[in-house]
Amino acid sequence: MNSYDSRTADKFVVRLPDGMRDDIQAAADADDRSMNSVFIKGMREYLHGQQQKQVLLGALVLAGRLAPANTSEFDIDEHVKLMADARRYRWLRDRECIEDTETDLLVLRGDTLLTSAELDQEIDTAIRLEQLQVQQP
Repeated sequence: MNSYDSRTADKFVVRLPDGMRDDIQAAADADDRSMNSVFIKGMREYLHGQQQKQVLLGALVLAGRLAPANTSEFDIDEHVKLMADARRYRWLRDRECIEDTETDLLVLRGDTLLTSAELDQEIDTAIRLEQLQVQQP
């Protein structure tokens, strides 16, 4: 005889969305089980799936197929430098007029002055090309 006493088991009230109780009841009836056992089985399968997912992600990290999350420490100096670079870039690209072509900074391709949107596109293209060259030397 089973010594398990369900009256002393840990209890937890769960709010189910509309229709889910009927779905659990139907699954229990089809499998000749209680609703509680169907619910517990579903939770165990979910938790096992979560564990399996972590194992698979760990294997991908070890195989070098996936970079682990948050592996690098936050470097405040690098962050400050990046912010300063971004601020300088925004200042350069947002200039709307050129007052003196002898002293103002200009971005030209041949004889064509690049606007801020064109400059953004040129920089993005150059970055993508550089990344492709690194990936496919």
